[in-house]
Formats: sequence, structure tokens, C-alpha cells
Amino acid sequence: VQNYLSFINAKFHFITFQTQTQRHIFESFGLSKQKTLNCSGAYPVFQDWEFAPTARDPTRLQMYFIGRGSPEKGLNIIASAMQYITYSNVDLHVCSYPDEDTTYWNQFLRLAKGNQNIYFDGVIEYAKLGMILNRADCIVIPSQWLENYPTIMSYAIAWDCPLLVSGVPSLKEFSSESTIII
Repeated sequence: VQNYLSFINAKFHFITFQTQTQRHIFESFGLSKQKTLNCSGAYPVFQDWEFAPTARDPTRLQMYFIGRGSPEKGLNIIASAMQYITYSNVDLHVCSYPDEDTTYWNQFLRLAKGNQNIYFDGVIEYAKLGMILNRADCIVIPSQWLENYPTIMSYAIAWDCPLLVSGVPSLKEFSSESTIII
């Protein structure tokens, strides 16, 4: 780590981060504070996506998990929580794929198999992500580790699609957004 930080401190003029939490972590490891900028970066939202919310069934809540099926993303946390939801009108749609180590993914599949309200929608193309955001009641981001700022968060915020996120420090930075519930 020190070799990389020395390289960055020597070669880069300015560095931005997606969150201030990320900036503080890098600075605590030795990144020069004079090189870091206070502004935050963000992912671009694709211009060819059409903002056209679809008519939703007001009696059903459609939650979406979109991302890798790996431990830091918290997929199994939300899948486990689904067993405690006593309402049959709450659905979790999972648009995901496994990491190289499929142990965690197989645990998710066992959790999903026992719950009729979890739907595995498979991997979706970026071109179709706008369509998903149009029909979602909320996006869930149950991150468990030092998740910095998932791409899907930028897209959901741009779409005014509500987010249900875990209390990971970097995600808490966005608590001022009206569409985020921690």
C-alpha cells in the first residue's frame, strides 16, 4: 500500500473522491492532504435512458437489488430479511451475478428458493437499466463493508427513485437526499 501511496503522492497533482469518507481513509493511510480536493466525483447517467415511470400496483412494493452478488454488497442480508416480512405484497427483484467464489452466491440461492417473494431477474444490460428504474418502488443497497458509492446509487438519485441503504459511513453522507432512507 505504501508503494502505491508514494507513487500517487509523487505523480498526481490533484485527486478527487466519490465520498469524503473515502478521502479521509486514503489520507489516514498517508495520501497527501494537499493533493485531495473536497469536491466529490459521481458516475454519469446515460443520456439515452428514458425517464418514464410506469404505472405501479399501489398494493405491492417492488424493491430491486442491482449489483454483484458478493459479500460486501449485502445481497444475503436483504434476502435473509425478506423471510421476516409478513406482508405477501413486498417483492425483491434481484438483478445480479456471482463473483468468482460462488459460495456466497449459493447461500443467496438457498435463501431465495425458500421465499416466494424473491425474484431472480438475472443480469440486465445497462441499456435496460432505465426501464428497471422506471418500474422500481425503491432500490436496496444493503452494503456491509466499506462500500464507497455504488454506481446504481447515482442512477437512482438521478431518477428520483427511492433508496433503502445500510448505515455504511460513506452511504450516510447522502442522508440529505430526500430519496434515501438509511
